[in-house]
Amino acid sequence: MTGKGEEWAGFVTTLDGAKWSTEAPLPNSTNHLDNRPALAPLPGGGVLAVHSNDGPRVKNTFSDNDLYATTGEAASLACAIDHIQGDCFISYGDILFRQHYLDQLMAGDGDITLAVDALWKERKSDAEGWVRDLVSCSRPFSDDYLDDDPVTVKRIGNEIDPGEVDGEWIGVARLSRQGSEWVRAEIEAMGEDATLPQSSMLDLLQRLVDKGMSIRAVYVPGQWLDVDDAADFTRADKFL
Repeated sequence: MTGKGEEWAGFVTTLDGAKWSTEAPLPNSTNHLDNRPALAPLPGGGVLAVHSNDGPRVKNTFSDNDLYATTGEAASLACAIDHIQGDCFISYGDILFRQHYLDQLMAGDGDITLAVDALWKERKSDAEGWVRDLVSCSRPFSDDYLDDDPVTVKRIGNEIDPGEVDGEWIGVARLSRQGSEWVRAEIEAMGEDATLPQSSMLDLLQRLVDKGMSIRAVYVPGQWLDVDDAADFTRADKFL
């Protein structure tokens, strides 16, 4: 036992497509707080994740896009539209990033705020067909700690002229209650104009920008990982 009756233990789970299996306890892991999470690819596909858990259970709700192979990211998000409520986060499922990035996003007062990597030029990948979620903002990153004026997104997409790029969206966004309403309304509009099935998250966000919705950017200094291939799994273990 630790603290006020708290007990820590290790659990293991596997990723099968878009679903995580129910966590199973690891024997003799109680209160081994120095056990760091680890990831490993499974021979038949999926990911093995070993991690510590503090005991309490949070009920997770999963929404599946059965047509994921032939539709875009916006269509997958639409499957969870009923869960886009109030203050919430939207994130890609294959990224790792520092926890304090969430704190930075929550500290802002924007209705939609994206974490944008200011050191995007330093990121490399050998993954086949590698694409990047590039962002052009109202102003570039500044290392002046007194410069805290809000930064807004002007353009977001895979094909922005390098001279206009200010960073790369790492794949996580925070929505306020108003931001959630904007996103739900835009998903519905995309469904009505038949653009939803093949649209990406970038398409959804750019539509909001084009309609005059303010999307904020919070610059972060790298320290994130997009898990695309086996080499990235190795980097993920080191990252954690």
